[in-house]
Amino acid sequence: MATRGLVGGASGYQRPSGEGPGPVMSTSLAEMDTLRGAAVAAITEAWGALAAEHVVPCSRYRPYIRVGRDYEGGLLTGRPAFTQFSEILQQIYPAWFAAPWGQERRWYPDHLAFQFIEAAIAEVTCRGETGDTPNDAVEVALLHLVDYLDSGGSRLACARRVSHLMTADRKELTIVGVTILEYRQFQETRQITEVIPTAHSAYNGERPQSFAPPEATLVSYATGPDPFALARDAERPIDRLLLALRLLYSATTADVYQVTGEVTSVCRYTATLEEIPHDFHPVPVRPAVVSASTAGPVEKLLALYDSTEHRTEKEVVHGLEMAIIKFTSSFAPRPWFEKVVDLATALEATLSGTDKADVTLRICTRAAIILRADTDPAPAIFADVKALYDLRSSLVHGAIITQKQLEKWLAALSTVPAPGDCTPRMRNEQLIDRLRDLVRRSILMRLLLNSDGRWPLRADPPPPVDQLWTDPAVAEQWRIAWHQGAADLGAAEAACPAVPLRDSIFDDYPGKTT
Repeated sequence: MATRGLVGGASGYQRPSGEGPGPVMSTSLAEMDTLRGAAVAAITEAWGALAAEHVVPCSRYRPYIRVGRDYEGGLLTGRPAFTQFSEILQQIYPAWFAAPWGQERRWYPDHLAFQFIEAAIAEVTCRGETGDTPNDAVEVALLHLVDYLDSGGSRLACARRVSHLMTADRKELTIVGVTILEYRQFQETRQITEVIPTAHSAYNGERPQSFAPPEATLVSYATGPDPFALARDAERPIDRLLLALRLLYSATTADVYQVTGEVTSVCRYTATLEEIPHDFHPVPVRPAVVSASTAGPVEKLLALYDSTEHRTEKEVVHGLEMAIIKFTSSFAPRPWFEKVVDLATALEATLSGTDKADVTLRICTRAAIILRADTDPAPAIFADVKALYDLRSSLVHGAIITQKQLEKWLAALSTVPAPGDCTPRMRNEQLIDRLRDLVRRSILMRLLLNSDGRWPLRADPPPPVDQLWTDPAVAEQWRIAWHQGAADLGAAEAACPAVPLRDSIFDDYPGKTT
């Protein structure tokens, strides 16, 4: 992980030009001395006020406090040293805290003063010092503050905890701009804090829990003048990596939680925690085990995805885009019957086209012809899609599904084990997994056949697929073409059915034990 440089103590320094709206600042030695005196006074004053309210001293296990949560801002605002510190910030850094008429300032000196005080208190606590006689801790926090104000832009990090993902050697690995952190047992919160120093404050003493080994922490970054506009850019590379791993390797990896914040302890965007809905202990598992060799297929698939026009300016939604959304949402913890409806919709969006007549027959036939493989013959696909669509039709039309009726649908599927061969929950999960795998292969197939022009995502009129496929030779050419396309990505196995799910309780699998 690249670390930000700190201010030197002997002279002023100049940061390289960044993306900020104002000029890059240069803090002189005299200005550093002025800031240092005001900072020591502000910390001493704040410590006394906070100690009187029993906010400090903090526990070393919870050294981070936050205004509005742990204490009221009015406890410090208006006090002489706090006011003087804010005024000095505004005097030394006018490009940050002043703006021409009609323009917004980059930030507010009082807000940054609060964040500086909180960072200094955390440093004081970790070093075993007190705010009555601040020493090295205040100097460290001050250097972070000056480093931040002298920089030209902001760097925002997104650190996301996910399930069922690991690197082959458990070492750090970067793929498509996302760093998978080295595995350190029970150290994920510390690792995230090494990336986002204010992360501990975001947890507020309560880290989201999960037990879905192998688990991993993914980190990506975004840089720009306004950190509050960067959150989506910071998390997007992680979303894209997970989509690629699910499409290529049928991974069951899912989101657990993520922390987003700037990469310095004194900043505008302090860390925020988003706990993403997740299963605490998911039973079905098919982990993604990635290595340096994974980078090539992932990069090629995402390049193919980016080159595909998913939606024009005049379109509200496109079928492939909706299919990917439904496919992705199926990894969230929702009732199985909701997933059946959504995944059936996704399969229809990728295979059906705009013709409304005989939809079920058309999807069954197309799936059987184009998705078949040596280990997944056409008759099995046709029968499975038919059964799944019958189930979907019953669900959306308000039918009452009994356990006996569900058992009939489960027994009709070629990939669902007999009742005595696995747990009832795993049988339901096998049903979802079968439908999701057909959707996965359909999405890949449409991306690849769109790229070679055989089956464009938008064409007026669309190609007469059913008519063309009445010739078995043509149908086989199309099937071979997209299988070869998957091989060209470096993931020939992606065109084939997924390997069987594992039961996280009873089965062994990579990463189950450390």
